[in-house]
Amino acid sequence: MSINNLSFQLKPSKIAWFFQFVCYVVLLILSYSALPWYLVLLIILLASLAWIWFRLKQQNIAVLAQLESELWTVDHQQLHLIRLVDHGIYIVLFWQEEQPPCVIWCDQLSLQKWKQLKILAKLYRPQLTEMTK
Repeated sequence: MSINNLSFQLKPSKIAWFFQFVCYVVLLILSYSALPWYLVLLIILLASLAWIWFRLKQQNIAVLAQLESELWTVDHQQLHLIRLVDHGIYIVLFWQEEQPPCVIWCDQLSLQKWKQLKILAKLYRPQLTEMTK
């Protein structure tokens, strides 16, 4: 893996949308079975507004590239990476600056680029254990 190849073009994630939608539907089913109809309608309204608000507020990153070992460029902004955590189907990047963490889902990258990012997450794992000691 070459440092020159650590540039990632991110696509919109369908898995993230599906995950949020399934959580929304489960919440509605549970509320329908446990609450009166007027509270279910209130929950539907509030959950819909929250979903729209969070989707509009969500950070949409298009380009991500590593410049140096900890210096990255994210949509023309230079940030210092402090942690990179692999959760299986998504990877979270934590920045030193006051930026929200970046969540990258597996369907946002090609298989080759996803494997590169997973290898990078494994390389960051020893540094994380040293920081927590």
